[in-house]
Amino acid sequence: MGQATITVTLHPGATQALSTHEGGDIRSIAPLDSRHVVDVRRLTKEGAQQLAITYLNHYRLPGAKPPDDLYPFTPDAVEAIHTASQGNIRACLQAFNYAVVCGMDANNSLIDQSFLVHHHTEITGRIHPEDINL
Repeated sequence: MGQATITVTLHPGATQALSTHEGGDIRSIAPLDSRHVVDVRRLTKEGAQQLAITYLNHYRLPGAKPPDDLYPFTPDAVEAIHTASQGNIRACLQAFNYAVVCGMDANNSLIDQSFLVHHHTEITGRIHPEDINL
């Protein structure tokens, strides 16, 4: 059909780099205007909670009746994930996914802050700061 859609994710500061003379070739394809650029801001705590609910609802089994919309997460666990990810959407979604998988593997039906601390390495891929011996 002679058309294509290209989606590119740019790191913060890329707009400034693209505004230089060297960025002219790319700007000729897609100018840095509101039609071509979607700025994705960091999540607020409320946004992280809504993202968790949307994520969970998408993957729940049909007919499942959880005790609340955040289940198996507690609000504190979602807040801890939001804080650890610094509001980064991708990092939040990745942590939600890893926490659910880890909870299923551990046969644990609730993901609270204690569970996150206990399974920190499996969920984040990093050693918990309290476990680092300096």
